Amino acid sequence: MDKTKIKNLFLKNWLVKLVSLIISIMLWFYVNYQKLPEKYFSIPIKILNLPKDYTIEDPFSNVATVRIKGPEEVIQSYNQGHFNAYIDLKNTGRGQYTIPVQIESIRKNKNLRIISVTPSEITIALDKFILKEIPVSPTIINSPAEGYIKTDETFFPEVITIGGPARRVNELNAVRTKPIDIGGVTGTIYKEVELDLPNESMTAYDCKSVQVTIRIKEDFKTETYNKVKIYIKNLADGLKVKNKDHLTGSIIIRGPAEKLEIINKEEQLLFIDMENVGNPGIYKRSISYNVPWNCRVIKLNPEKIDLKVEKK
Repeated sequence: MDKTKIKNLFLKNWLVKLVSLIISIMLWFYVNYQKLPEKYFSIPIKILNLPKDYTIEDPFSNVATVRIKGPEEVIQSYNQGHFNAYIDLKNTGRGQYTIPVQIESIRKNKNLRIISVTPSEITIALDKFILKEIPVSPTIINSPAEGYIKTDETFFPEVITIGGPARRVNELNAVRTKPIDIGGVTGTIYKEVELDLPNESMTAYDCKSVQVTIRIKEDFKTETYNKVKIYIKNLADGLKVKNKDHLTGSIIIRGPAEKLEIINKEEQLLFIDMENVGNPGIYKRSISYNVPWNCRVIKLNPEKIDLKVEKK
């Protein structure tokens, strides 16, 4: 190949060839960069320069996910402790702000790149920090065992000092406790119960729990039912009991007040079972009763009665 051809090979359309070369080099670097390994870290977000006497009004996601990229030997030498994540609240006051999340690498390396930070910014509201005394109110769920009632509850301390954002604290009328379940209970409860603050930005300064006493007492009473009609059951066809409409008795029942209130003496409270009576005659039969399972019959009068059975 003569010198002219060699010269033309390099100089003819030299601009196009130069651009092609540059693009090829860039593509080579891009492809090789895409092949570089990645790594993710979860970094706690620190708060810098919070104004004096102010606090953050609502909780926020205080962890940032950092994505890094670089040669294998470089990124494997990094861990979570090599990075700081923070938001800077300098020059802020009461109000809402959107602050960028900043990442700082404690150990520098030119071959390491921070690709992304999630979240990249955080929206927070700031408010004045105040202290206020607020009464305690226990949270009681479910009901005592049947036949028992809750009479009252006491707790100590009765008032708690709460600190937090002014708006949130001033909205709080009472400090609730974690739920206290009295379901099925038959006696007084003495219990230490944690407070249940409605917002993570609030803090209880006196204590984190209260001593609660819930008094449960028996709610049983005794009731007398007089002139209760006695019903006849299961009498064979073709037979009748003489003067059955005039059969009455009395019964004394002890049980939960709420159960005694629903007893209706007209709805077969007392009855006589005439099963297996197939012929006319005089029969001495026991009087049965129909009361709620948790009620007790104290006295039944009469307990037995003579019945005259006749043909219809």
